[in-house]
Formats: sequence, C-alpha cells, structure tokens
Amino acid sequence: MSLRERLRTGDWVAIISSSILVLSVVIGWYKCSYDYVDGMTLKHKNISVSGWDGTKLSLFIIISALTVIAIVLLIRNGSWSIPAMVPFQIIVTTLGFVAFVIVLLKLFLHDSDLVLSYGIFISLASSIGVIVGGIILSKERYAGSADGKPGDRIRRLGGRKWRKSDLSEE
Repeated sequence: MSLRERLRTGDWVAIISSSILVLSVVIGWYKCSYDYVDGMTLKHKNISVSGWDGTKLSLFIIISALTVIAIVLLIRNGSWSIPAMVPFQIIVTTLGFVAFVIVLLKLFLHDSDLVLSYGIFISLASSIGVIVGGIILSKERYAGSADGKPGDRIRRLGGRKWRKSDLSEE
C-alpha cells in the first residue's frame, strides 16, 4: 500500500492547511503607504509587509507547520512512531493552535500605521484548517479503520480495556 493510499481525510486537511500556512507567511500581511519628496515633486509609495518581515514569531509559525507535515507523513509512512502516551493527533492540533494564537495576536496587536492585508487572513484560515485536520484525525482514530470496517477500538474505563468483543481486566 502506497503512502497516498494510507493518508486519510484528516491527514490531507492537515498537510494542505500546513502547506498553505507556510506559504502565507511570505504573503503580505500588512500594507503601509507614505509620501516622500523626490526633488521638487511629492510622491506616494505603497509597501506590502509580509508576515516574515512583520514579526519574528513567524519563524514559529513556519516551524509548527513544517512539523505537522513531517509528523503526519512520517507516521503514515510507517518510518516513525511516537509513544502512545501522546497521540500524534493531539500534537497536530496543538501545533495548529500555537500558529493560530500567534496569527491572532498579530491580527490585533500591530502598529497603528499599518493596514491589514489579505495574507494575515489566509494565515488565520489555514491555521484553523490545521486544527480542524487534527480534530478529524482524532475522530478517525476512534471511529475505526479507514476502510469503514469496525476497528479494534480501545478506550480506557477505570483501568479496564473496552473492546468490541469483550471486557477484560488488565
């Protein structure tokens, strides 16, 4: 089975949203306009400020988005596994939330001479997409296997394992 066949809906949502999030950091988040004198004429200039130029926190946005992509691809490829104490779905959701908080802070806390541009809204929407991808991954984890057959769902209930077939003590 190839990697493309192993990826589920939540994986695709998280990967595509993270890719858009990485690209949206270099798109204009703010616009600034100013007037200047060139010789004897007054000229007007518009500048677009990207997320990369507008904040040093954009590095954390890029790192969290690239980490989401790497985690999902490595786990679905089978070449990496993380301890079961922290499911990777929670890590994906948390990294998306970190990016969302950073973008939201920059949305409301910016210089008064800067006007918001469309790039910051793309970043905000794609960080929400990463969170949604992590939530979909969590739902898929408890819903069973990807092919629609009921999986071996295990839930903790007071020190017991609940399986579809029986209740067994640990």
